Amino acid sequence: MANIFPRKGIPYAQFPRCIEELLPKLEGNDAKLYFHLLCEGHTHTRIDLEITQDTMAQAIGVSPNTVAASIENLARLGCVRKQRGQHRGFCYTLCDPATGQPLPDPRLSYENQAITTPTGRQRPTKFDLYDLSREQYKKAYAAFLPGAAFKSNGAESLLTNCPFHDDRRPSLSIHLTDGGWVCKGGCGKGSIFKFVMLQHKCDAKKAFRIICAALDLGKGMFPRNAFRLGEEEAVYNYRDEDSNLICRKSRYPGKEFLWSRLSESGNWIHDIQGIRVPLYNLPQVLAASLVIVCEGEKNCDDVSNLGLRAKDGSLVAVTCNPDGAGPGKWQSDFSRCMKGMSVVILSDNDPEGMEHALSVKDSLSRYTTDVQNVWLYSLTDSESEGFDVSDFLNDHTKQELVERIGSDLFLEETQGVEALELVLESEKK
Repeated sequence: MANIFPRKGIPYAQFPRCIEELLPKLEGNDAKLYFHLLCEGHTHTRIDLEITQDTMAQAIGVSPNTVAASIENLARLGCVRKQRGQHRGFCYTLCDPATGQPLPDPRLSYENQAITTPTGRQRPTKFDLYDLSREQYKKAYAAFLPGAAFKSNGAESLLTNCPFHDDRRPSLSIHLTDGGWVCKGGCGKGSIFKFVMLQHKCDAKKAFRIICAALDLGKGMFPRNAFRLGEEEAVYNYRDEDSNLICRKSRYPGKEFLWSRLSESGNWIHDIQGIRVPLYNLPQVLAASLVIVCEGEKNCDDVSNLGLRAKDGSLVAVTCNPDGAGPGKWQSDFSRCMKGMSVVILSDNDPEGMEHALSVKDSLSRYTTDVQNVWLYSLTDSESEGFDVSDFLNDHTKQELVERIGSDLFLEETQGVEALELVLESEKK
């Protein structure tokens, strides 16, 4: 009975034989509910299930009152244990009816587990580090942050000092349900993988090994879906001043990002260790007279696709610093690249974005006197938190953006054609 969690792909009917001995003791609805719980446990690879009675009733086609009665019968037979849940309602723990004790938690029993391949080889189990227990996530972060003081921040999270900035007030929130984290000081957010990659400046495989070592999980295979990122939505290439490609940033669903750099052999390595990431679109910035600074590569590409031109006929460069808004993310070297240029900053409409835009303007003011902030907000939505230039362009035209920034900085469409013809003629000569 302890092995009710066969590897993925095994039919639910292939549960141990002792269930057959239990069936005569179960009435129709009790058996339906018990097998539903077993299937849920197998699907989610866990023994503690937080499911509402309404959900169970809908799944097996009975009333909630019938579910409540069946749960009491299953608890009496030692099949499940009912207790107060972490969120709301109750948590149902799957038990061995022979002993009445909870079944071994598959998330805590990775040791010595292996999968037999078709050729007969034993292959280590792929660990799912997105579905660990709360105790394991606590243990992992305690190992990553030795000496840190953790404070309870509700039933599902911890609060401690962030290691990525000088944090005098605890601002790092750790979610114990999935191991995710977020820094309220603006350093970022992400999964336990991203935390280790940032802390150790390493790639995903090394982060996986570090997490496994912290949890004493032993050696295992790196799961191909460790990030659960899905397919790339976009790739943003970062080039140096000579237009040489040095690294790239891939965007995945859910605003997940993965950095990569080129090795000497020309292969992509999933980290940026030893790389000083420049401004996005740096070659265009160095050749421009007017620069627009956005928050994020997607915003930059959307504005670049408009083909805006400055008064002198040159293309307007659109750029951003790596990794979005946050304290210390805009470096003074970025400002030096724009010495003597006209600069427009398009801020996201949220406190973090506005604070970032002000810090960028403060840094740029040392190198250029022509710098302005432009606040974009939704004209139709009163709750425009996080509204950015890409959102603006979804409902507005190119000309409306130009007017919002200031039309005196740009060529009009007719002027732009004439200026472009003059540029092309000068190049031919």
